[in-house]
Amino acid sequence: MTAAAELDAARAALRADPLYALLAPRVEQWLADVARADPQRLLWHARRLRGFGGSETGTLVANRRGAPGDFGESARHVIERKLLLAPVRRPTADQRRGLDMEPLIQHHFMTQFASLDARRDEAAYQAIATGVGPLPYLRYSPDDVAVLGGRRYLIDYKSPTQVDLMDDGSAPVMFGYGVQLHTGRLVAQQQGVPIDGMLLVQWDIKRWMPVVTEVEHDPALGEEIVEACRFYRDVYWTRGVLPPPFERPAFDLQRLPAETSRQIAVCASRFALLGSAAARLTEAQERERAAALALLHGYRLTDKARLDLPDVSVSMSPAFDIAGARQALQEQQVPAAAIEAAVREPVMRKKQPVLALDPAKLERVMRERGIDPAEVMSAQMSESPERYRQLCQSHGIDPSPFEAFSTRWRVAAAVAERVDPETIADLLRSLAEGPQPEVAAQSVDSTTASLRLAA
Repeated sequence: MTAAAELDAARAALRADPLYALLAPRVEQWLADVARADPQRLLWHARRLRGFGGSETGTLVANRRGAPGDFGESARHVIERKLLLAPVRRPTADQRRGLDMEPLIQHHFMTQFASLDARRDEAAYQAIATGVGPLPYLRYSPDDVAVLGGRRYLIDYKSPTQVDLMDDGSAPVMFGYGVQLHTGRLVAQQQGVPIDGMLLVQWDIKRWMPVVTEVEHDPALGEEIVEACRFYRDVYWTRGVLPPPFERPAFDLQRLPAETSRQIAVCASRFALLGSAAARLTEAQERERAAALALLHGYRLTDKARLDLPDVSVSMSPAFDIAGARQALQEQQVPAAAIEAAVREPVMRKKQPVLALDPAKLERVMRERGIDPAEVMSAQMSESPERYRQLCQSHGIDPSPFEAFSTRWRVAAAVAERVDPETIADLLRSLAEGPQPEVAAQSVDSTTASLRLAA
């Protein structure tokens, strides 16, 4: 299809949109912007405006729950794009990497499960790609639909910058990815395509291999997807109104989920024990260092030296305890002025003295010449977080991703009494074995499971 033909097809797709009247004043400018930013996918962008896609439903569901979307996305951003109010940008490096890597990931995935007669189900793929879900504006562009060992899987390929493996060899599933696959399953169900499982296949760049994680089906999540899409379309999209900027709910200790409180307590307890264990080890280390230096106490070091030992190399330089010498001089009733006059010398750099402004001399000279020192003084300035927040909002930027907690931890003295060799050994053993089940860091509502296939 030529560029002109694709432009005409995109324009026709927009005019077929039931909400075209809302878009009409901005359509031509939007088409021109997309033709410049992402000309190869102009028609794809136009068709995407007619519904909520899998990459958007995760954000809608998250915001309905009062949680932020992945990667700083919000429902406001989604509706801005639907109403052609968002600036059109070129695909990011992450987006380009995902598109370019998809064929490679698919090839390695199919090769990995060749023993299960892995193959794409083209008919199912086309039915899902061209169909709609239980809502006529719920759409999904599948990465793949494959049959493995006689079972049909809906597959999403991802190429993150890093994959952190769990003990079972699978990888954590971001909330939005799980919702994305559930959206595809809803469309498949509506089109009469049975789905036996959902797989997230992430490319591990470091190990150069696909990491396969099966996402467990959650029917309740499917219901949430439908509700969130209906809400944001009926309340905002069809009325040409933008949702308010998303703000994370204020922290309320009384409303903190019990399970969250329990996991925080577990982590905090381990933090306290590890801190006390580290303090014990540091103390022991310092004692050994002091004992070694004490053996050299009778010698006077006049130049730099290095002591090379089997397990450590000790670099030594001459030093002088100025504070101790000053105290000794003061105990001998030596006047402070005399000490200052005797010990001060200019700082030299390249055999030249380093000059610095002397505030006391400057003030004296200014007063002698009738100049008020206050005239050259100004208030110290600092950057205000609240002003940053207001500035972000004034430019349409959601400030919530930049907000964070500032904490200070103080370990109870009694914790040190519980630290003994056995406790340290248990802690080190648990660290070597990986996070405990109750402490494993997971995204809220992430669902992961091992792929129950024998490749």
